[in-house]
Amino acid sequence: MNHLVLDLRDSYRSSEHYKKVHRKDSFDNWKAMVRILSEWGVLVDGIAARFLSLARLRHSSVHFNPETYGSLRADALAALK
Repeated sequence: MNHLVLDLRDSYRSSEHYKKVHRKDSFDNWKAMVRILSEWGVLVDGIAARFLSLARLRHSSVHFNPETYGSLRADALAALK
């Protein structure tokens, strides 16, 4: 998603979101990126919710938590779907 925002932002200079993304090299707020890409019309209907679900899986995978060991396989399969 970082690449989508970085590569496309100049095409949306008139967007209200441009000022939030025009100077950054990276983004860590998936919810904001999904909202911006959706409002730009880059994400087709229904994909935003899937990206937000993927963000939850990513967050639990990247940030260590012993409880995630019990759902590693299920989470990996969900991410693939």
